[in-house]
Amino acid sequence: MKATGTISDNNVFVPLSEDRVKWKQALEKHKGKTVTIDLSLYRKSRSGEQNRYYWGVVVKLFIEHTGIESKREAHEILKHKILLKTSIINVNGTMTEFQSIDSTAGQKTTEFEDYLQKCREWLALDFDIYVPLPHECPDEHYTFNL
Repeated sequence: MKATGTISDNNVFVPLSEDRVKWKQALEKHKGKTVTIDLSLYRKSRSGEQNRYYWGVVVKLFIEHTGIESKREAHEILKHKILLKTSIINVNGTMTEFQSIDSTAGQKTTEFEDYLQKCREWLALDFDIYVPLPHECPDEHYTFNL
């Protein structure tokens, strides 16, 4: 059971009635049992508008200017360029380099905006592609089908 709420005076307030009903049902179901409750600070996930802008503007322009064959390939290239991390760890006395790429799927709104900004900068510098900011794009540019 997962719900978003506010804590005040040692009480949890779950504002949405649907969540409240589910919450009460879960409490009743587990009454008298030991449960695990995981509290964390609410952070807004990337928005649908950010997602549409990314695929319909950033990825679309990258494909149009480079001849990349698919939006998935363009996305993987952008992730590799922007999100690649290199770690050096000690493996049995030998320092070994490992590379990993984070997913964009779980990014919060601010993290995804940072990713979008780095994409815009890289595309401008390395490919001379101007990627307009979201407020510079009409909504119809947010659609993308290949």
